Amino acid sequence: FPMKLMKEHFCISVDLENNGKKNKTRFLFDSGYQRAIMLDNDILNENNLKVGEFKLIKETKMYNSQNEEIPLKSVLLPKLYFGKYFLENIPSQINSYNKSAGYKTNFLGNEVLKRFNAIIDFQKNVVYLKPNKNFYEEYAEMKNN
Repeated sequence: FPMKLMKEHFCISVDLENNGKKNKTRFLFDSGYQRAIMLDNDILNENNLKVGEFKLIKETKMYNSQNEEIPLKSVLLPKLYFGKYFLENIPSQINSYNKSAGYKTNFLGNEVLKRFNAIIDFQKNVVYLKPNKNFYEEYAEMKNN
């Protein structure tokens, strides 16, 4: 996957699918994010994907460092394509509060990243991903449902 450098982060573009329609969108690698995916509400809207179109898992709240309440919706993302491979029914949180990276982007967290062996080539600005033994593992968030 071609890598795009955004400030001090790197992103790749993959296809997100909902209702049979694929949308190529940017995802930042975030090994510090323990969940699967954080979707940016603005990017969803730009691609004509409405939060209400996704199956709602739950609504929760988290708090930032200023103790401000941040409402979160957890939804099921039907499919995410990584070339010829795809993940299905991925628990995803919708970020409608702020731009934690400083710009619009979605996040790939550890619940997705652990499913791939990755080679990150900063000289050629390319990321190589190959599914590993964790590819079909149940998502941690779904084990409690």
